[in-house]
Amino acid sequence: MATNADTLGKEISATLNKNVRSAKSFWTRVSEVLLDHLTDTLNLSELIDVVDATGASYTAKDRDAIILVYTVSSPGSRTVLLPTNPAHGRMITVKDAGGYAATQNITVNPGTGKTIDGDLLDTLDAAWVSTAYVFSSGEWFKISGV
Repeated sequence: MATNADTLGKEISATLNKNVRSAKSFWTRVSEVLLDHLTDTLNLSELIDVVDATGASYTAKDRDAIILVYTVSSPGSRTVLLPTNPAHGRMITVKDAGGYAATQNITVNPGTGKTIDGDLLDTLDAAWVSTAYVFSSGEWFKISGV
């Protein structure tokens, strides 16, 4: 025969389980609504700037993450100057978006007093190539090149 304490314990347990399920359901729904809202209101350009570099030289801005360099078939190399005071971990990708870097090289300049993997400059010299650079300890490092 169940005692009053047993009955009370079962009632408390059932109530707690129901409340936990309700709370779990509530927070699951809240996270779904927030995710939907963020997906609807944000776009990639608000998080990462992709810029088109069409001139002979381009100086990277604070928010630039991907720099598309439009090489052309006519003579003339292109130069990209990386930020002069980047934060630790800052990453920038430079891409030959014109397909002529094999003949119209893209020079990446790390700026005064800085290097890229110990070199004063980096050269993108293959069609459609892209290279990512990350800044750490006063130097830029190439972390990928395709």
